[in-house]
Amino acid sequence: MKQVFRENRTGRVWVEEVPPPSLKKGGVLVQNLFSAISVGTEGASLKLAKSGILEKAKKRPEDVRKIKQLIKDEGIIEAYKKVKEKLEIPTPVGYSCVGKVLEVGEGVEGFSAGDVVACGGGGYAVHAEVVWVPKNLCVKVPQGVRIEHAAFTTIGAIAIQGLRQAGIQFGENVLIIGLGVVGQLAAQVAKASGARVVAVDIDRRKVDLAEECGIDLALLRSESSLEEKIMSFTDGYGIDAVVITAATSSVDPLELALRTTRHKGRITVVGSVPMTLERKPFYKKELSLNIARSYGPGRYDPIYEEKGIDYPIGYVRWTENRNMRAFLDLLADDKLRIDRIITHRFKLEEAPHAYEKIIKNDEELVIGALFEYPTEVDTKKRINLGTTRKKADSKPSLSHLNVGFIGAGHYAQNFLLPVLAKNPWIQFRGVATTTAVNSSYVGKKYGFDYITTDPDEVIKDKEIDAAFIATRHNTHAMFAVRALESGKHVFVEKPLAINEKQLESVIKAWQASSLHLMVGFNRRFSPLVSSIKDFFGRRRNPLAINYRINAGFLDKNHWVQDPEVGGGRIIGEVCHFVDLCNFLISSKPKKIFAQSITSGREDVTDCDTVVITIGYKDGSVASIQYFSNGDKSYPKEYLEVFGENSIAVLDDFREVRLVRKGKTKRIKLHKKDKGQANELAAFIKAVKEGMSAPIPFDEIVIATITTFKILESLRTEKPVEMDEIL
Repeated sequence: MKQVFRENRTGRVWVEEVPPPSLKKGGVLVQNLFSAISVGTEGASLKLAKSGILEKAKKRPEDVRKIKQLIKDEGIIEAYKKVKEKLEIPTPVGYSCVGKVLEVGEGVEGFSAGDVVACGGGGYAVHAEVVWVPKNLCVKVPQGVRIEHAAFTTIGAIAIQGLRQAGIQFGENVLIIGLGVVGQLAAQVAKASGARVVAVDIDRRKVDLAEECGIDLALLRSESSLEEKIMSFTDGYGIDAVVITAATSSVDPLELALRTTRHKGRITVVGSVPMTLERKPFYKKELSLNIARSYGPGRYDPIYEEKGIDYPIGYVRWTENRNMRAFLDLLADDKLRIDRIITHRFKLEEAPHAYEKIIKNDEELVIGALFEYPTEVDTKKRINLGTTRKKADSKPSLSHLNVGFIGAGHYAQNFLLPVLAKNPWIQFRGVATTTAVNSSYVGKKYGFDYITTDPDEVIKDKEIDAAFIATRHNTHAMFAVRALESGKHVFVEKPLAINEKQLESVIKAWQASSLHLMVGFNRRFSPLVSSIKDFFGRRRNPLAINYRINAGFLDKNHWVQDPEVGGGRIIGEVCHFVDLCNFLISSKPKKIFAQSITSGREDVTDCDTVVITIGYKDGSVASIQYFSNGDKSYPKEYLEVFGENSIAVLDDFREVRLVRKGKTKRIKLHKKDKGQANELAAFIKAVKEGMSAPIPFDEIVIATITTFKILESLRTEKPVEMDEIL
């Protein structure tokens, strides 16, 4: 299928052949018929992408702060590489479309194949021939509604939410400032709801268009008598509610609203305008000001959008889905004149030309713009990028490994793929990711033979020797099992499993194979950790470890915190630190006790700040202090090992101090090294030369089970004994 992408570094727009999204639980696959271009939002993003680095920095101060911290942590060269990488990753564009349902995912009711639906959501309802959209972002299009008009449903929902936030009542005087597509729709919806509407813009053509669409009073901002006309229109009282849909760096829209609003009136901001406000005008008129958030309640809430859990209508009358339905109802009742605001139609392959027109909007007015899609779409799941290579011989003398990736998100792109790309034994074969943008970018950058959004293409590919799994945590075990069963060596990012049932399935699959299974416990491969291991290599007495991790806060809505998807941070990240302690002590855990803070706050996951004590069979003890309530700017990890009248201190993987007999040896690195490169080299060498696994499988299982026991101890508030394993 074809999809539109934008590059964030240069603003280049192009259309590319990519694999269609896979059908997932909780949503529907839709073949697009039309998608609406949000001229304001997409145009502004494109202009920013085309701007220089200083302009980008001015517009994104939060990103600048993150870059400064990255420079502090990893140095300017590494920071530059990561920022450059991020800017090079293409962005899928679009968020409002209409099409017919191809397939319905598990857990979705009310939709059938063939239904015509309006869809919304950035990253979902994109400009592509086929899209996957969660059920709460889909609405059936009523009979009689013109399909191309329904493409504007999500944009219409933005206008409706702005009017709802303004609290508009029948017969009130409403002022719409800014007559782009959202403003035009807001003016028409307000008129249809029984309001008396004044519309203002700086562009004569947009004012004339609003007048053609039946708006009561449409005015050019530069008119000298503009404010007098507004006051006359309202019988001298002033405007009841102002809705600002303009996007500008000027404070003029807000100042105009302050001057024309009646006493105790309301101002609602939908567009992007400066919020530099003086208290006096608000005080004198006792005005209220609020900001509308996108399509309505549910927006940016992953529980609503991704999981499909609706808000009860008795408590939240108008969600983003119900706002979308309301817009379609207005279309069905012929209350809106969408045909007048559709100024341009483009074929999908004309996307670069379309966005050039949008950027040069002064030359030719673009208000409502549509992409039209063909009725027949090529939905092949695999796109070949290069020639197929011969499968490497699975003997110790093999010259290379054919590698496949399932998942290629942030970690894979920053730590796995760059290292593997430098290894002469590696040949990249196939990459499968959830989104086409990731598979396309990674596939081209690293020279994969093909890209896909279907993991089965990689799992069933007999040319692949080793599968790298870097998906969300709940799928690790499933993909590891299937890859082992298909005869592939497996490198799986941590954790190996998020529950005991998953772990049992992996153990069985591994026992039935003669293949390597490696989990990304990279810290034990750090050169600084190796120096500590060697330092205590001949010990006779137990060790005591104190390991403090300044993990930083992670919102409860983050996917890692979802027990069904991420398993939580104990399983998803603490497994790293458990494995490192196990490795340094070289003994099996015997007893675990964990205790967390009790904040009582709904937005805080208490077990993210926890002190864990692990007693080992050889008498050693480890204390892991995993804290999420500190300042992220402070170094993340600090580890101390005591034993044999000696001390080793690891400071954030930058420095080790080895203290013995009053002397201190320091080993410093010019940048952090958490062992990723050494870990991957060890895995590849073991597979290539038929050597034993770099991490014994029982140690991987022990680290995984230990995290389960930590959670059990937190639940029971008691120490938990470790079972005999394998």
